[in-house]
Amino acid sequence: MTYLEIQSQPSHISRPEVALLSAIALLLHGVLFWLLVAQPPVTEVKIPTMSTAGSESAVMVELSAAAPEPAQPTPPPEPTSSEEPLPEPPKPQRDEDALTPAPKPPEVVKTPPAPPKKPAPQPVKPKPQTTARVARSASQTPSASPAAATGKPSGNAPSAGQGQSITPAVSGMQSLGNPPPDYPPLALRRQQQGSVVLRILVLENGRAGQVTVTRSSRSEWLDQAAVKAVQQWRFIPAKRGSVAIKGYAIQTITFTLPR
Repeated sequence: MTYLEIQSQPSHISRPEVALLSAIALLLHGVLFWLLVAQPPVTEVKIPTMSTAGSESAVMVELSAAAPEPAQPTPPPEPTSSEEPLPEPPKPQRDEDALTPAPKPPEVVKTPPAPPKKPAPQPVKPKPQTTARVARSASQTPSASPAAATGKPSGNAPSAGQGQSITPAVSGMQSLGNPPPDYPPLALRRQQQGSVVLRILVLENGRAGQVTVTRSSRSEWLDQAAVKAVQQWRFIPAKRGSVAIKGYAIQTITFTLPR
């Protein structure tokens, strides 16, 4: 068998070799994929091409580290002059204490405390005179007999009482301490005032029997207040000698508004 015949025959690869080659190829592809995914991106820096005599070539440099900081420029050297600068005259020092005197503390003027204001006396409003002024009047002389005091005809008076003196009934708040009548609120609200003249029948026990208005005050409330008050009073009954009898008394009650 010649050399040409040996080269023309195809070379056979066994199955184990094929499996080994496939495994190696898969392993290489896995390593490349891991490198692409796991490693951080690399900054690419392009360097200008350098021309040579025969051909041009581009060089790619991969840098993984950070670029170095640029160097700070060195200050230019100061120009040297043959003449030395004249020394500056010293600046005068400012004496702050001499220029600005210390501020004086503000003078505190003590003002005497103002005397407490006394509250102005409030004018006392006159209270409405709810009490009536009672004018004491002379009592009417009773009749000669009890029958005449009641208004009934007496007929022939007994001869035993004809020679005895008769004392009239006594009425009046000042002598007996009777309370004055109250000023009616409605009359006070309507500014009503006036005098009421009453004719009072005084019984033997000193109480008022019949009370009659002989002169009105032109106010119904004032008249009623006067009659109501007199009905609660006590009187000194009329007497014949030392015996109490019925008699009449005249009483004037005056209602006055406060000023």
